[in-house]
Amino acid sequence: MEARGVSAIVRGTEFVFAVDPTGKATVTLYDGAIELANPWGRLLLQSGQSASVHPGEEPRRTAVLLSDDRAAIQWALYYPAILDLADLGWLAAPEPALEGSFDRYREGDIPRAMAAYPKGRMPASAEEKLFLAALLLSVGSLEESERWLDEVGPGARPSRLAAALREVAAAVNRRSCLPTSIPPSERLATEWMAASYCLQSQGKLAEALDAAQHAAQRAPEFGFAWSRQAELEFSFGRIQSARKLLERANASVKANSRILAQKDVDIAIRFESDPRNTSEGRHNLQFRVSNRSKHNIDSWHARVRVPSAIRPIENAWPVEENDGNGVIVYGITSDHMATGGNNHNGNHHDPKIPAGSARHYPSIGMRPGNEQLNNNAWAGSQEVSLEFYPNNQARAITAKFTIADMLHGFSKG
Repeated sequence: MEARGVSAIVRGTEFVFAVDPTGKATVTLYDGAIELANPWGRLLLQSGQSASVHPGEEPRRTAVLLSDDRAAIQWALYYPAILDLADLGWLAAPEPALEGSFDRYREGDIPRAMAAYPKGRMPASAEEKLFLAALLLSVGSLEESERWLDEVGPGARPSRLAAALREVAAAVNRRSCLPTSIPPSERLATEWMAASYCLQSQGKLAEALDAAQHAAQRAPEFGFAWSRQAELEFSFGRIQSARKLLERANASVKANSRILAQKDVDIAIRFESDPRNTSEGRHNLQFRVSNRSKHNIDSWHARVRVPSAIRPIENAWPVEENDGNGVIVYGITSDHMATGGNNHNGNHHDPKIPAGSARHYPSIGMRPGNEQLNNNAWAGSQEVSLEFYPNNQARAITAKFTIADMLHGFSKG
């Protein structure tokens, strides 16, 4: 940064840099380090220090009061967007009237998301009240946002999300952030984002970056978490890292446009008993995917989670996981299916499922262990699940059934 003969080399910080009409430059440093330099001298500032530079003179330290001067720090957004819609349970708009606003928010366009929210609409659910409050907060309508937050109600998760939105408002307005008793492993992406801005308001940039990283780890599809990391990396002068994180944020936005919800995709499961060996109860599990959304499913990942007493036969999928507690996970991808892998007749299958179409896939042959077949109580309590991840998104569409269902043969949608 250069101004009137003095350069400020940023080394990861939050600061105020001002130049008056006489050419005098003043720097107040809140966190990190800055090196001031001109032809007459150099000066390194650390957190909590200030300096002034008059034209034709070397930089000199001056007294500093770290109080309401923080009002001079400008935020990237007036009230940053922190709400991960997945924390609301929304992988798609909950109803058609909200699709425009939902899509614009996922694309990172907050003003258009606010403009697309239906005028005069009165949200009824706690989730929609939180969504509207987040939109209003992000465009600076604090009082109206707080009114809807007060309407959210006592539910555990809605209350936590409302608290997170209030926390970021407190951070921007330089009020104290409240401590949380929620263990780090249980915090939501939205809560990590709020913590990041609170830590920044306290001058703790390294901790703010760590919180943003936790948000992205918690919700890899949350574009705002990646862009938050990028702006903090940039504050440390790590330009290349910031650029890569912005690319990741943009990739998340593009992926979000293809995210599909359970209401848009149906899974139908069918078991067919194999008459060649009825004494061992061989079954072929087949599944059919119906894509009722407006987006193509270009790739997918399917997993079958079963008790270890289920023994795969010749067409079994590869083992992905064995937790050592009696559960084995078999998995297969669309790429594997496209090449004819683990397919009953070796034919290739088109892995893509265009919008409005359906595909039927032979999948896995299996049978319960012989010693368990006559134990109806055991069979009725042992759960099997099929997890389907369209476009390899992080959250699965799941269908569950029991071994008793298998033994008797059934179809389930």
